[in-house]
Amino acid sequence: MSIQLAEFLLMPLIAYLVGSFPSAFIWTRLQKNVAIHEIGTGNSGASNVFNKIGAVQGSLVFVLDSLVKGFLPTALLLRLDVSMWSFLLSSLSLVIGHNWSIFLRFKGGRGIATSIGVVLGAGLWWQMLILIVGPGLIGRGFIYKDSAPWTIVSLMLLIILTLMYESQDYIIWLLFGLLILIVSKRVMTNDGVLFSRPGIFYVLLLRIIFDRDVVSKRDWINKDPL
Repeated sequence: MSIQLAEFLLMPLIAYLVGSFPSAFIWTRLQKNVAIHEIGTGNSGASNVFNKIGAVQGSLVFVLDSLVKGFLPTALLLRLDVSMWSFLLSSLSLVIGHNWSIFLRFKGGRGIATSIGVVLGAGLWWQMLILIVGPGLIGRGFIYKDSAPWTIVSLMLLIILTLMYESQDYIIWLLFGLLILIVSKRVMTNDGVLFSRPGIFYVLLLRIIFDRDVVSKRDWINKDPL
């Protein structure tokens, strides 16, 4: 097996396993003896930990997911000077692993924190700063407080900004890939798309825009998974 082929096959697999590390599940189990995938929205991510366990615990999980699972591996990939396709597949595999973890029976989180880490690891610092101030602080603070729609808006704006000012094509492909993964996880959730349920198209629309099956965010985060 050539070095290039080994790089192409093994690095995304290693990245997937890194992303699969169930940080939210392990942290909440050790700290509170709680199975995070059995409470609230059922997501094993920082948001569910924040809402159901506490702000401090949720913030710590966010740091772990964004820094350790997203930023550091992506920055390392750039330093290793791997091929464009290896970088793309490996970076996206970090988020795939977080969203569909092999250690959690292919369930997981929503991929937001890990995606932020990947974007920063790819060097898009000033673009991320614009999004934090714009959709993050102004949009969520003064226009509409729900963060779920602003996540999609931010990613789309990030793609536009990068198309305008970034000359490297692989960054564009990376951002499109992250958008597809985040939307896919919202549509599928941890239980898959329930095609037989009534009003499925309305539910899918709610999932894509608001990342939930009902209009009320309070009802959604306070529910218990089936």
